[in-house]
Amino acid sequence: MGGICAVRADGSGLVQLTTTAIGADELVDTTPTWSPNGRRIAFSRSRQGGAQANLYVMRSDGTHLRRLTFGQLGNFSPN
Repeated sequence: MGGICAVRADGSGLVQLTTTAIGADELVDTTPTWSPNGRRIAFSRSRQGGAQANLYVMRSDGTHLRRLTFGQLGNFSPN
């Protein structure tokens, strides 16, 4: 399993919120950060081995994924 997951405080209810592709061009989702109201998660996404990342946001249930940045940002993190 890879990507970003959510789990209840007691350790139950594991839900994978993002997925990663398989192979040399694998997506890597990192540095998740919750919004202050807990409704959204911001994170950076890049290709395996690549130095270029973009910022994404999604609802806390993993729906409504939206890319916020486009282009060569280097190592970028919402934190």
